[in-house]
Parts: sequence; structure tokens; C-alpha cells
Amino acid sequence: LIPTANDYSYRFLPDSVDNFVAMVIQVKAASDAYVLLSSKPAEERLSKVYEIVLGGWRNSKSAIRKAKQGSNLAYVDSVGVLSKDEFRLFWVCWAHGRISVGKGDAVGQQEFMGYEDPTATSVRHVALSTGRGSNGLWQMRGFKTLEALALIPTANDYSYRFLPDSVDNFVAMVIQVKAASDAYVL
Repeated sequence: LIPTANDYSYRFLPDSVDNFVAMVIQVKAASDAYVLLSSKPAEERLSKVYEIVLGGWRNSKSAIRKAKQGSNLAYVDSVGVLSKDEFRLFWVCWAHGRISVGKGDAVGQQEFMGYEDPTATSVRHVALSTGRGSNGLWQMRGFKTLEALALIPTANDYSYRFLPDSVDNFVAMVIQVKAASDAYVL
């Protein structure tokens, strides 16, 4: 368990997240839980980070920013998203220049907030914080690689990328595609 005080100071996790693109966390806090995605392992340069606010504004809104206390790049209603009495489960993903946040432990499902960054900041470290009248208690539930999420980037060259596992026992598959045009499934 990772406790955070009511002082809006970040606690950096001890290990780098270089090989990961997503994490699953649980947090217990009345409001104002913060996740910082940073390229540096210290609080010295908080202008080149992503700050995710969960249950800010008295547990009524959530946001994604590109600096500590920066402008809200994504801003959504999220009344009651946090609880001071029970852990709430969230995932955070930072793959391919997109920051996304959802409820639960299935990365990519139940997304409630996202931001596409045309000038993406690399993510190598994660820090946690609470503030504005709220202490917090956090649990890390795991980190995910691109392969584990089955996020498969493809080039603009009409070549196919095959999934690493067999689909022999499946009768259907749900996919999401982000492309300007011409997406093919073989």
C-alpha cells in the first residue's frame, strides 16, 4: 500500500515504467487523487508531464493536463468517482501519444477520459498524490506492455501484422481501429 498525504506532493514509484504502456491502480480517497506520468524520476521538471486528476473539484470532475496544475486538456464530469471508504479501480494508458483513463482493470474498457497529444511526452516514471482536503491510499495492480494489450501499430505500406496467438477457439473478435482510411483485417 502506498499512502499519500493531504499536501499535493508527488510520491514517485521506485521503478521505471520504460517497458510499459498502461497500469492498473486502486485508490481510496475522498477526492483529488493525482497520477503523474513523467519522463524524469523527480519533481524538478513538472512542465513536461501528464497530470491525471481523478475526482477533483470535490469529487465531481476529472481531468488530464500536460503540466502540474496546467490547463485541462480533457475535462469530464465524474461525480462520486472516488470513495474515502472503499478502493476504486482504474486503468491509465499512455500508448501511441494518447493518454486514456478508464474504470476497472480491463485496459481499454470503460474509458471515461482521453487526450490525443500531437507532441507526446515520453513516459518513464509514475508518481501519485492527493490533496485539497484528502489523504489517499493506493495499490498498484500491475503494469501492461503493448503486447499484453494487443495494441498493434501498422505502417502505411499495405503489409499485414499477424497476432501472436492462434484464434482457433474463437468465433468472433472485437477490434478497434484508429486510422485515417483503409484499415484491413485478414
